[in-house]
Order: sequence, then C-alpha cells, then structure tokens
Amino acid sequence: MPYLPLVGKLVKSDRRGQWTALKSKHRKALAAKKIDFDAGLGPALDKYQVPVKAVTKLFVDEKLNQPALQKVVAAARPLDQIASHYLDTVKGLGDPAEKELTAFLKGITTDCTGWEQVLDMFEKSAVPSVGAVQLAAVKGLYGSLDRLSAQLENLGKSLPAARGELKAALTKTAKPTIKPVKMTAAEWKQLSSLTQKQWAQILRTKVDAIVANADNLAQKRSAVLQDVAPLLTAVTRFDARSDYQSFKDRALTVSTTTLAAFHQQAQSFSLLQADPEIKSKLGFDKGLPFINNTRASSAVSHGRQYAELLIEGIRQLP
Repeated sequence: MPYLPLVGKLVKSDRRGQWTALKSKHRKALAAKKIDFDAGLGPALDKYQVPVKAVTKLFVDEKLNQPALQKVVAAARPLDQIASHYLDTVKGLGDPAEKELTAFLKGITTDCTGWEQVLDMFEKSAVPSVGAVQLAAVKGLYGSLDRLSAQLENLGKSLPAARGELKAALTKTAKPTIKPVKMTAAEWKQLSSLTQKQWAQILRTKVDAIVANADNLAQKRSAVLQDVAPLLTAVTRFDARSDYQSFKDRALTVSTTTLAAFHQQAQSFSLLQADPEIKSKLGFDKGLPFINNTRASSAVSHGRQYAELLIEGIRQLP
C-alpha cells in the first residue's frame, strides 16, 4: 500500500517526548521572552498522542483501519494550528533555542500534514467491500422505504382527525330506519328490535375499540418513523464502500421490532374496520361511514402493505 512507508515514518516520532525535553532545555530563553510553551500545545499533544499510539499498534499488527486514522487526523488538525501559532512566537528567541524549537514545531506541522495524506491515500486505495448483488439488494429497498415513509407522514396528519370524527359520531348517528341492501332479513329483524339506546351502546363499543386501536397505532407510527427515516437515508447514500453488514444488522433489527409492531397494529386496525358485526348488528353495509374510505384508513392500508413489502425485502438481504 502506498501509504505504509509514510505511516512507518510518522509513528516513530515522539513529539510529546521531544516537547518535554526542549521545554526543559530552553526554559530560561522561553522565560526571558515570556513565552508560555505549555499553553495549548501540551494538552493538544496529549490528545494527539492517544490516537497515534492506537494507530501505531494497528500498524504493527497490520490492521490499520479508516476510523483509527480519522481519529488521528481529528486530533492533528487543532495541533497543527497551535504549532503554527508558536512558530511565529519563537521568532527572535535567539539560537540555539529558536533554531531547535522552530525545527520541532515544523516537524509537528509536517506530521499533521502527513496524517492527512495517509488518510487520503487510505481512502483512495480502499477495496470496495460491497458486492454487486448486495448493493442491488440494498438499493432495492428504496421504493418500499420511500412509500412507507410517505404513508407514515400522511397517517400522522390524518389519524388525529379520524379519531375526532369517530368520537363525534357517537352523539349524532342514529339507528337505521331502512333495511340496508346487503343485510339479511334475520339481521334486519334483530336490528329493528333494538332500542336506539341499545343500538348506540353497540356502536360505542365498536367505536371505542377502534379509537383505542388508533391510539396504539399512533404510537407505533411514531416509533417506526424514527427507524425508517435513517434507513431511507442510509439506502440513498449506500455505495460499494459502505458497511454492508452494519446496514443489514440494523435493517433486520428494525424489521423485527418497530416495523413488525407497526405492521401488526395496522393489520389489527384494518380488521376492526372490517368487523362483520358493523353490518350485521349496526346496519352499515360498507363499514363505519365516518372512518371507512377516509384518508386515514387509506394511509393505514397502504402503510401496512409497504411495511410488509419492506419486511420481506429486508429478510431477503443476502
């Protein structure tokens, strides 16, 4: 690898040790010019040496990796700025202090630039870790994720309104006085025998069950949306250099937790709307008129469908 010789050179330099020795050696010269060689530089060197030590071990073990190099670069950048500041400060200090401290500070800035170069070369030479089949499988999830996200957003807006309509319907809905077309004679006879109060109690029981289910569905919607949104972003940005295993592990976790919970709750909500007693006992041929075929019921139905497709797509990830 083209970066290995440069790494070998960088890990050999002990800038923290050199700083300690030079500070002690030129203590009088620094004091005479009132230069505080500890301010900023010492703490920055301490922070820098920690990731450098970690990279040194990885380099020796031939396990160098990008995250470790990124930590070194993150610590090197502020150190580079501090060293550059001191280069101006030591001017006029007089030799040998000025010469030796200048060489030391330039050495630090050279190291910092070197780590930037190493990281750049490492990233350019990295072998793609994702195969064509894996990449296609991940990208194939985009459609279900995008459509599910849209339905979840739609449901967040429409479900509260549907809930309000359901509750309001209890006080303004009367028992049918004309036999519904799809109702059997026996069902109509039984309905006709009910008083308005008895009929309203049946309606309340059905509505209360749907409202409670809607409340649970709202919670499941919020939870799955928090998981689906990052997955959609990850799929959009996913390429041949992405971490496939980490993505797959996360997707599988989502599919068996919040996504599965939402799918189950949405299915339960749909089943309550299709309760046959809504027709046989209440006389509504097409389901509860104040919830069936509404924007909310449509979002639930489509959301359940896309959740199911997404779960299956995640299961099939190679």
